[in-house]
Amino acid sequence: MTTRPLTKAVAVLLVGVTWLAALGLAATVCAEAYLRWQAHREVVRDHTVSPRSTAEADQCREADTWYVHPHYLYFFPFTAAGRTAISNDACGITPDGLRKPGPDARGDRRLAFLVGGSVAFSQSTSSDATTITSALNRLQDEYFFVTAGVSGWNSAQELSRLAFQLLDYQPALIVTLDGANDARIAEGLAHRGGDWIGAPANFDVISDLVSRQQPLAALAGLRDALFPSLALRWRMHLRAVELRARGPLKSHDMELAASRYVTHLVRMHDLTTASGGRFVAIFQPMVQLHHKQDVPIRDLDGLETFHAAALRDMPAHLEFHDFGRLFDRLLPVVRIEEGDVTDETVFVDPVHLHDRGNAMLAQALWEALAGGRAEARPAGSR
Repeated sequence: MTTRPLTKAVAVLLVGVTWLAALGLAATVCAEAYLRWQAHREVVRDHTVSPRSTAEADQCREADTWYVHPHYLYFFPFTAAGRTAISNDACGITPDGLRKPGPDARGDRRLAFLVGGSVAFSQSTSSDATTITSALNRLQDEYFFVTAGVSGWNSAQELSRLAFQLLDYQPALIVTLDGANDARIAEGLAHRGGDWIGAPANFDVISDLVSRQQPLAALAGLRDALFPSLALRWRMHLRAVELRARGPLKSHDMELAASRYVTHLVRMHDLTTASGGRFVAIFQPMVQLHHKQDVPIRDLDGLETFHAAALRDMPAHLEFHDFGRLFDRLLPVVRIEEGDVTDETVFVDPVHLHDRGNAMLAQALWEALAGGRAEARPAGSR
């Protein structure tokens, strides 16, 4: 006599759980649909309000997508064919993963590479003709500069590329333009401890995926595939919780990051000069470091500490130029473009430069290179 009531209760419970699961799934689908609609509305608004900057961003969007790479952690598509496939007339990529024009266009000039992250890549420029390297190539006829920057890279990845690829070209000059990504990534990983400082962007994400049990990883992959917008919001929430739990950023963490940044520069210097080339390091301009900001910004905690520590630790033998506040001496006011970009735009955000900014930086960089030129090399040198 107790079996029927028990069976009925189990059935009611199962029906209730099923309804709750269905309602939960329906709510999740609705939330995902709303977030996708919201994202689409923002894209439409951007195309309406800022048509030029949006169109230019679309040109290099494929080059801003990361693919796993055995030496660099992430890079452009792994195969030469894949790199060629993401290339276009405004944002060209060679089969070797260099921005066009590549080394084949050097003619009789000495070869030089500009290495770094998205600023060195000229991510926010209008075309291949208005990159930093293109401006440098118009300013002089001694070197032919080729862009070897990759969006999101820090100095550890630059060092790997120099060792595994760029030195094979026997360049006469290597110029690094960096600092921002080393500081930003270090700030994001500081809560994990000193061993994480200096790791590339998203190393923590990949590490967590590898450490996760395979069934859970499969479920997470299914979740991300079905509900990408919600998954992104969830990761952002977890990130915010993680940052709150971390507490205030410690100066020691940023000083350690700066020390590793300098070490990477020294290693690149040693490899380049041992191969007969010249190495020059440039700390890139960042709006936050400038004194002439029209509206003071606080884009990155610990940036000033990182910058000061890098300058302090920089060895005397390294040819180094601090461009962190470059535009304080070039502009009456340093500002970020709030609307659509124009021909007068310098900064499109706290770090990235538009065409005019690229040209101004190239001019200052060439003046620094010419002013810091080493003694004339004998005939036959690179």
